[in-house]
Amino acid sequence: QSKHKTTFSLALIAVFGIVPSVSAVVRTDARIEYLTDFASYSVWTPDYDVDQYQYGDPEVTSEIIGYQRDYSVLDSQNNPTVTSFTGTVISYANYSSLSTHAQTTVVNPVPLGSNQPYKDEAGNLIEGGMPSGFSSNSSASMYDSIQMSLPNIANIKFKLGLNGAISGIDGVDQGPQSGAFQIYMQATQSNGEIVRSQISHDYYGGVFDFSDWTLRYPTKFFDKEYFSSLIPTVNGTAQFSFELNTEAATVFSAMTSSGPGFFASEGETYEVTSDLTLSILGIYAYDGNGNLLNSSLLSAGINELKGKSGASYSLLAAPVPDPESYVLMLSGLGFLGSMMRRRQASLAE
Repeated sequence: QSKHKTTFSLALIAVFGIVPSVSAVVRTDARIEYLTDFASYSVWTPDYDVDQYQYGDPEVTSEIIGYQRDYSVLDSQNNPTVTSFTGTVISYANYSSLSTHAQTTVVNPVPLGSNQPYKDEAGNLIEGGMPSGFSSNSSASMYDSIQMSLPNIANIKFKLGLNGAISGIDGVDQGPQSGAFQIYMQATQSNGEIVRSQISHDYYGGVFDFSDWTLRYPTKFFDKEYFSSLIPTVNGTAQFSFELNTEAATVFSAMTSSGPGFFASEGETYEVTSDLTLSILGIYAYDGNGNLLNSSLLSAGINELKGKSGASYSLLAAPVPDPESYVLMLSGLGFLGSMMRRRQASLAE
């Protein structure tokens, strides 16, 4: 099977960063890329003619709807045919959620064979050249800051929710379809350094079926909750950003131990869709000793913290242990009680 593209071409995706002079902003990116070198999975060329980038306050959308390119190519018998690529990318961002949609469809992929590569050795595009992979990329991000009216809030932490799905066409006899997402955050630290970290990521390239040695593509659903790292209050302000990147890609060729290999069937249709939304569910506040302040704040009638964007971030109730945690806790108490009784009985002897 082909080795799938497992990471985003972050060097080609303009990374959203915290700008100290800006108090709040949201951003969306929509990007189409082509795999230009069958021997490498890092050489992706963006189509700048259709890429979209939007900044805004309070919300923005970037869209590439139904972008299509047809390639006049030769099939495995050197007969003229057409390979068709369609890409759709929709990115939406505001201060409560980031939504990303990326879809890549390829009809009748053909082996490189006698076809021209997409780029020459000097890196120049070849007219009529054939890419060996297609990718639609969607990115949405938000940056905000909270000026603390309460001096005892030393750190905050966000609870995030991810919902959506990644799917491919099931039944094709090869496996070049893949989808992925990455969630990032940035926060200004007490020393003024801006630290970027990954909250989560996932890659989906199908499920291998050992009964017939093929890849299956049942839809993979996501309904997960995550927590950000602690975001410190620096000079009375907590600065942070969240970013969701989503990709839908098809990779048809690769360099193998015996030379170039092709991993698709002529005449087939391949399609992968990644559709995900990252929501800000609420916030936790801590004092300088790491004590959770939410209960006392809620009791005092403080239900939210307000960002400079104007967004309201709800203070969440203190987490309640799930039933399994109670069982483990009670089991531990029972074990300690048993040990204490044995020790007392031993001392009595």
